[in-house]
Amino acid sequence: MMKYYLRPDSNTPPAYVYIEGDTSDSLWNSDTCIEVPKKPERYYDYDLETSQWVVTDSKYLGFIKAQVKLELERTKDIILFGDEIAEEELSEAKTYRNDLKTLLTKTTVADIQFPLCPDCLKETT
Repeated sequence: MMKYYLRPDSNTPPAYVYIEGDTSDSLWNSDTCIEVPKKPERYYDYDLETSQWVVTDSKYLGFIKAQVKLELERTKDIILFGDEIAEEELSEAKTYRNDLKTLLTKTTVADIQFPLCPDCLKETT
């Protein structure tokens, strides 16, 4: 089982986490680190003051934008080959994709609100 450690000194950024057993940096050892819970997602940083993992806005925005790009890629064929679906479904698909593209311009986490994926795109692979 992996344990995550955080070095409690001023030379290490508060967000830096060490995984026990990683021998890439000889300065790290469990005697000079404090154990912290497993990192929930890659966009979290550990806050020493609250002793909790917290979402880092800039990392979370990067994560969201990567997810949006994946979803745009996943759904692009429905727009390119839209003659296979009804006009109303095609319109829903285009609106959904435009709403996704709008998310790419957001600069704060509070502005993020994912659009609801229309049924015509839910089974698209």
